[in-house]
Amino acid sequence: MGKSKKCAYEAVINTAISRIFLNVTIFLPPIALVAIESMHLMPGNFYAKTLVEALLISGELYIAVPTGIAMFP
Repeated sequence: MGKSKKCAYEAVINTAISRIFLNVTIFLPPIALVAIESMHLMPGNFYAKTLVEALLISGELYIAVPTGIAMFP
């Protein structure tokens, strides 16, 4: 095993940054839902509201999670 303190420091920093980006991308859909509801843009119909929520969740799974995971070196 190597004993380089610089490599260990960089590994810890890279891991911390990638974990932060992954968590930020996971919290984007709930923040978007709060924004939509606070601007009174959320539809009143149950099915339309469920569709908006499903689109935000699927958008997170399709775009946000891979982006957060891509931050891992």
